[in-house]
Amino acid sequence: MDETKCARCGSTMDQAQDVLPGVCDPCFEKLISSPSEELSGLLEHHHSPAALIDSDMTVVAVNGGFEQIFRGDHELRGMKVGSVLDCIRPTAETPCGETYSCPHCGIRRLVDATRASGERIRRVAMSFRHKSGLDRTYVFTTHKRGDTVLLSIGA
Repeated sequence: MDETKCARCGSTMDQAQDVLPGVCDPCFEKLISSPSEELSGLLEHHHSPAALIDSDMTVVAVNGGFEQIFRGDHELRGMKVGSVLDCIRPTAETPCGETYSCPHCGIRRLVDATRASGERIRRVAMSFRHKSGLDRTYVFTTHKRGDTVLLSIGA
């Protein structure tokens, strides 16, 4: 059995986690319940650009790699993932998650599939048309922990 210690509280953990390794479940739940710079800092240890997405498709935390790709003049935490990705569909009147296209959104379906199955989904390529008119393709991998999903790019 792989036994490690939690980096936050020092308790013994029975298994290593893929999402925020080195943090036990109770500490993970505390971090998720009140997202902070500490949570984003822990994501910095992830090897690729990554964001934690909650059950409402809201970005809970991001690492520097993810922020570099999608940074604008706004804070990414607290935004809907479609808004972060600069999806062409949301407007001021119809935000991300409420447009006619949202039930068919590839990211939503990928995150929901991971949440439902608990299984890691690897290297799914998706193309998006941004509000700028540019088409971009990203390769996503997802992991579940608790009720959150880690969305990684290029992993």
